[in-house]
Amino acid sequence: MNRMLIAFVLSLASMCVAASGDTITALKCTVGGDCVTVTVPRPLFVDLDLPGALDMLKLSNPEHYPRVAGVLNASYDMSCDVPAFDTLIQTKFAARKAACGPLIKTSLPAKRQLSFLIDRTIYSKTVYFKSTEKLHPAEESWIPAR
Repeated sequence: MNRMLIAFVLSLASMCVAASGDTITALKCTVGGDCVTVTVPRPLFVDLDLPGALDMLKLSNPEHYPRVAGVLNASYDMSCDVPAFDTLIQTKFAARKAACGPLIKTSLPAKRQLSFLIDRTIYSKTVYFKSTEKLHPAEESWIPAR
């Protein structure tokens, strides 16, 4: 148990130390407690909510632009929290979902945060989505009588 805790702490420390370069160095440990140091390329991050971000992406990375646009378009028609969304973006756009915001912003239409990975780049965008649920008026039966 102590060996795993030490490995975890060292892993966090090694990631913090290597945070300034183009790579991240971390410990990869087996269940048996044997650990080795691994170096992986640092993922890039693009916030697509920034003004002009999609236009800049079109100019700076024309290979990723149609794939990013495809994932975003798919997110408007299908909720990102269903398994079919993962399958769709993996097969059609070679992208993996990094996160689908569990909090829904109460706007009309509703919004949530979507992050996905294409190659080494994590893209993040607040997306609108269509609700497939039918809205019903609130029931007041749970309010206690005075």
